[in-house]
Amino acid sequence: MPAPRFETPVTLESLLAAAEGAYVDDTQRAMLVFECGGALSALPAASVVAIDEAGIIAPLPYPPPDVLGVASVRGRMRLVIRPGGSAPTGRGRLISLLSDGNLAIHVDRVIGVVSFDLGDSEAHSATLQTGGLDVNLVDPAAFPGISS
Repeated sequence: MPAPRFETPVTLESLLAAAEGAYVDDTQRAMLVFECGGALSALPAASVVAIDEAGIIAPLPYPPPDVLGVASVRGRMRLVIRPGGSAPTGRGRLISLLSDGNLAIHVDRVIGVVSFDLGDSEAHSATLQTGGLDVNLVDPAAFPGISS
């Protein structure tokens, strides 16, 4: 039987520190890029509180398609969602968001923090392009449990 694979712990602080030199001016925005269900997605790094290894997620009865359940993350109960409603492929990571909804996003892997140029034409787009790849923008306010 193969030995279990352990990933290096990922902290938001280490990701932001690694990307610190990438910012040129105020027209760029730091985005946390992650993989979920084979698709690349990104959300504003400023909306992320912590990134932790996913633990036990307790399922909820009759949840909406994007909701996996609830989990205790750093002593706080969080509603765990998964963009697109795809089934987790492994243990993954939980990205805890800064919100009143106590929300965490379950992802397969965290890629890192990337600086995107958010000009007027891209500010309202659902995708960004980096290195020729399309990256879906995740709006944390669009998920259940978030108050506007």
